[in-house]
Amino acid sequence: MGTLFGLNMVVSRFATGQYEPLVFVSLRMTLASLFYLSAYLVRPGMSFPKSRRLWLHGGLFGIFGIAIPMSCYVSSLVNLSSGVVSLFQTLSPAVTVVLAHFWLSDERMNQYKAIGVFVAFAGAMTLFANGETGLLEVARADWRGYALVSAAVLSASVGGVYGRKYLRNDSNYD
Repeated sequence: MGTLFGLNMVVSRFATGQYEPLVFVSLRMTLASLFYLSAYLVRPGMSFPKSRRLWLHGGLFGIFGIAIPMSCYVSSLVNLSSGVVSLFQTLSPAVTVVLAHFWLSDERMNQYKAIGVFVAFAGAMTLFANGETGLLEVARADWRGYALVSAAVLSASVGGVYGRKYLRNDSNYD
């Protein structure tokens, strides 16, 4: 997971040198939307969902599970290195496990999950406590990078649990 998150952040870090973070995120989301739209147009038997409930829950999932996290992760690259951001990004599954324990009746915490969550947070807190940014320029170290990456992790986890709770059994073939 760290490799995939890290590669994504390295590419995003390069792109933020070319574009403003939110412009880059908008371009990525536009391209992804066009790709999915073309899949609906090309694939036989696939039609746009008609369920208002699916559109509502899908929209909320898209905001909290994709748009906010992506915007915050990429924006945090202004103050943190891609390596540090990707390491913090790997906290998302641990936060998801904790949220799922409280919000999903069939996802209870057990001792193995608790150990994993502890290890994940211990590593991230070590970086945070040392003020590690991964950047050479000390002047660029800023609390906003940590705040943005924390908001991204929390939003992605909320989105994941929300999607599991409300979109698990939905289908666009209604």
